[in-house]
Amino acid sequence: MAGVRPRIKTRVGSSGITLAVQALTQKKAQELALAKEIQVAKFMADYFSNTLLAVRDILDNPGIPVTSGRGQGLRFAARRPTTVKIPKAVKLLSVRQVKSAEAFASEKTETVTVASGLAERFRWKPLTRRWINTGARQGFKSRQYWKKTGKLASIYRGALPRTLSITRNSSNYHGRAEKLGRASIELAVRSGLLSPGASVRNATVVRLNLKRPVINPVLNDILANPFFAQDLNLDRPKDVPSFANLKGGVTNIDRLRYPEYYRPWLRRFALMMGRKMRADLKRL
Repeated sequence: MAGVRPRIKTRVGSSGITLAVQALTQKKAQELALAKEIQVAKFMADYFSNTLLAVRDILDNPGIPVTSGRGQGLRFAARRPTTVKIPKAVKLLSVRQVKSAEAFASEKTETVTVASGLAERFRWKPLTRRWINTGARQGFKSRQYWKKTGKLASIYRGALPRTLSITRNSSNYHGRAEKLGRASIELAVRSGLLSPGASVRNATVVRLNLKRPVINPVLNDILANPFFAQDLNLDRPKDVPSFANLKGGVTNIDRLRYPEYYRPWLRRFALMMGRKMRADLKRL
């Protein structure tokens, strides 16, 4: 089939990414799929890692001031623009680069609005005057949501290098692309991934074996689950005590759970970034 331009369609679904290739030999189709899998894994690795870096910047400076008192300042506290880097997509070395991937030929910066979700069921409560003034003599007077002593930002920064060493490694995102059988080709035809004239002989359907990195359980729950699985469970687990019983004693990354489960924020941000990544994957 030399000289015949292949027809390639990509589907990003809940179970992963599927390529449908027509007018290519099966060997060449599998080579394309493996190259695509490596490209997608690298893109996912950079996307999620950049999301983690954006969370670092959010915690360093939440930038959501609010006055004390019932209901005051809640509208102003609802949103925060956050700058996030969208990664450059690596080129496919063994096959022709997909034209739409030119949109990701270089790293770019986008502004994402982080919604606190005040209008929804899990509404944030206003900061009380007592909370604002607690520790004022020690320099801890604060009129910002999500920041009092700076410990949380410091703890997250401390956990970030080890986490990034995992999330930046693209081998933690893929296995080996596999060719699927006759039934998959028939399904691809019915779903519009392949033309009605496709047959087992002239078409190949390949599933990319993608996965997600294994990271700290707290970061996995709050950031990775919404990002990769699009799972946004805002219920507070029973093992997360109230602020009244916390007393500032948590000095590890578990500390991230307490503000998040009372004033949900980072999970919504991770969900938004996951949606953006899935939309961009369709264009690679």
